[in-house]
Amino acid sequence: MTVDAMASTLASTTGLAQNSLAQTHDLTRPRQGCLTAGLPEDKLPMHSTTLEHPGGARRRPVPPPGPQPHLVRYFGHAPRLLAVEPHRYLMAGDLAQAPARRLSILMRLLGLDEPVPYLALKPAGPDDWSIEDPRRLLPGPLPKRLLSEHYGGQPAVRPHSPALLDARTGGVLCDEPDVLMTEFETSWRPLHDEDAPDLYPAALRIDVDTAIRRIRELTRISTRVCASVPRNASRRLATTLESQLDALDRLLARRRFLFGEHLTTADIWLFVYLCDYERLHRPALTSVLGERRIRHLDEFGQLWAYARDLFALGFMDQREAYHVALVPDSAGMYVEGGFRGRPGQRHDTLAAWREPAGRAALTAASPWTAGSPRGTARDSVREGPQPVGTGTTRAGRDG
Repeated sequence: MTVDAMASTLASTTGLAQNSLAQTHDLTRPRQGCLTAGLPEDKLPMHSTTLEHPGGARRRPVPPPGPQPHLVRYFGHAPRLLAVEPHRYLMAGDLAQAPARRLSILMRLLGLDEPVPYLALKPAGPDDWSIEDPRRLLPGPLPKRLLSEHYGGQPAVRPHSPALLDARTGGVLCDEPDVLMTEFETSWRPLHDEDAPDLYPAALRIDVDTAIRRIRELTRISTRVCASVPRNASRRLATTLESQLDALDRLLARRRFLFGEHLTTADIWLFVYLCDYERLHRPALTSVLGERRIRHLDEFGQLWAYARDLFALGFMDQREAYHVALVPDSAGMYVEGGFRGRPGQRHDTLAAWREPAGRAALTAASPWTAGSPRGTARDSVREGPQPVGTGTTRAGRDG
């Protein structure tokens, strides 16, 4: 794979090339002692604000001026807002892409994967996907199979993954992943499981948003290194990436999750980044800077233990595990890449992720202590070849 191809893959997989709405920035300074203390300051051209709409004032990502590349809809009780109703909507996403995996994890942790079923997308050309609908959840006797056909012929909008579909008409309603995550965290709270964690607590929202921006910057660094920048600039960017990973590694030596005992959306973002680090980011960086210059994930001891801890708490199901090369498909084939990407390591990858993390004692309590964990790795990712697309969700519901 060429350097340009790797840069393109990184951009599409993380949503950087598509997701201009995700380029949000909270102008409020992070509070003293929050996650970002000690991390390098970023000066990204991003912004946010509070929007007034029929549902009341809420903090929302604000798109930049110009044509909107995404369809954006919000939930609420006003006429122009979407109603919060179980089994009214379908979610479709390409789990090879980070935004779709983040949304899938969030919906599963909150218990929304049953009221809003998740359909898998598979690439069908450079700007389209085919919809996998084995349960025939899409309406009509012959459901449309290409995602683009569900946009109602809107020429100004091209398909994006993930996308929220109307289960009654099949039309795409919203395809901006950050908006969907925020709406499922807030507007859909009445349908959360009783024991679901509060992933976006009101008291931490400014800090969570700030942490997500720092994690998003890790991905941007990888993409910029693979772009046409001078070699010296690439080395400086790689040094910046390593320093930020070191800072996170030191932070997680003292706390179980990014915000101590509080599991938040920022943990989902960091977990997905770490899952993609060996498969996408590190190979792209080493293709430019050389193998010896970029450390492997397991060389960041606390980050690697943190990733295994979240894996054991159900942060990955069967379908997601396939797309990060932890399990094969029904034919025994793996996707390209993997945890370490070293010869002879492929079949030990899942076992490595299942090694005990030993991090439970870092916090006195966590959102999981009130009940049983929401699906362990042993329950949600089974050994051996498994059909992809029928992955489990939570052990309590799927056995």
